[in-house]
Amino acid sequence: MATRVFIDQHPLWKPKLYAATTVFGTGSVALFLHFLTGGEWVAVSTLTLSVFTAGNIVENKALLGAK
Repeated sequence: MATRVFIDQHPLWKPKLYAATTVFGTGSVALFLHFLTGGEWVAVSTLTLSVFTAGNIVENKALLGAK
């Protein structure tokens, strides 16, 4: 049986989450300051969620060996 090797890192080290939160927050502020329209905000939100999800999938497959 294969042994899993987990990377030893701090539990609060979540760069993907911090980046996604920053982009989403900036987009939301831009929406309320009328720099973005509703459709542009939806596009930013969708793209942010897509990139965050893809990053999680790659991390789980590459680093954790999930199937």
